[in-house]
Amino acid sequence: MRSVFTTRHSPVKLLAALVVIVVGASCSDEPAADIPTTLAPITSTSTTRAATTTLPSPETALPETTTTSTTLISLAEESMNYLEVLMAVEANIGRLVADVQALNENWDNRSETGVSYGETDAGMEAAAQRAQELRDAFEGIQPSSQGNIPLEHQTAAAAVVLMADTATEMLDGLRSTDTGQARRSALVGFLTAYEIFEEAIIRVAEIIGDDAIAALERSRTENNIPTIREETTTTTTTEAATTTAAPATETPPENPGNTKDCSDFATQAEAQEWFDTYFPLYGDVALIDTNNNGVACERLP
Repeated sequence: MRSVFTTRHSPVKLLAALVVIVVGASCSDEPAADIPTTLAPITSTSTTRAATTTLPSPETALPETTTTSTTLISLAEESMNYLEVLMAVEANIGRLVADVQALNENWDNRSETGVSYGETDAGMEAAAQRAQELRDAFEGIQPSSQGNIPLEHQTAAAAVVLMADTATEMLDGLRSTDTGQARRSALVGFLTAYEIFEEAIIRVAEIIGDDAIAALERSRTENNIPTIREETTTTTTTEAATTTAAPATETPPENPGNTKDCSDFATQAEAQEWFDTYFPLYGDVALIDTNNNGVACERLP
């Protein structure tokens, strides 16, 4: 027997059949949810016929290149979205770098800044924690597949890991019993890793195109991203750069070693001058700052 839904009938007959079905369903013990299943053939037939009547003619069909064009646009958008994520990470890392530099500079010049060991230790511990969190967050970032971006992403990721490691080493160096060499060495590694990270992001922007380069430049300006190449890395070089008396290429003094004692100085000011000359480069090599507060030979007049 042919189904009522597949045989041509007048609209009146179809409407009557529908009423019978609905009334029958309402009187039945079956749940109302069975109704859509019964009516589904009508909807399916109507949709199929509508689709058949609206197919474009062969002359109006879109060219096959449409799929390729859409793929290229999606890849460009994917790359720009990826760059935006990188720029957000760079802004956080840039603030971390600025804080780490300030912590080390203040500690190296603590006789002038008055910063305490406890403040510096707490600051470096927080910086190390932030570096670890940034490393963990970067692991979840998926790079764009455009060009060599995946390779540059690996370079940036390795740099972020190195920054986290050297931030921890910096804290350990501060807490060690040496004269500051371990901390300064870790700082150099930290800043070098940051520079590698920066260069990788620049190459990513260059792969994407001019709009990406412009966006990166704007982001770095707005977020005051530090540039390591243009900055000095030691107190001695910084002082030379701010005065015209000494050239920027002045050779630092050699490490005097443990050749002095407080008895070699007539006044505390004289001892402090000697201490401030060598401490930023080599630490307290003569052990004349016994309580690590940045003041040499405190008992001298």
